[in-house]
Amino acid sequence: MAGGKAHAMRTSVRPEGRRRETLCGALVTPLAGQYFTPVHPHACKVCSRVVETTPLRYGISSSNELSRLRALLDEVSERRVEPSAALAWVHANGPHQLSVGGATGTGTNTCSR
Repeated sequence: MAGGKAHAMRTSVRPEGRRRETLCGALVTPLAGQYFTPVHPHACKVCSRVVETTPLRYGISSSNELSRLRALLDEVSERRVEPSAALAWVHANGPHQLSVGGATGTGTNTCSR
């Protein structure tokens, strides 16, 4: 982990390149196959408090692509983005534009910073 903190990843925030936003607001690169636990010795205290007060019903393994789509759906439902603009974004950034698996950090909820 290179001496960094372990963070919990947000599920509905668009990634910034290969970096994703955490529950505490940090932008970090996810580590594939690692899941956040508040009892980890290097767990971020803010992320731990959020996870403990609002636990998920089911564990998740969202890829950056899924996080982008979830964020876009949230923005449409909160009326921050028009549905037609969201659809145009999907067409412009479809699977032919996005990398799938491997280098994007799929299957992660934890990162090192």
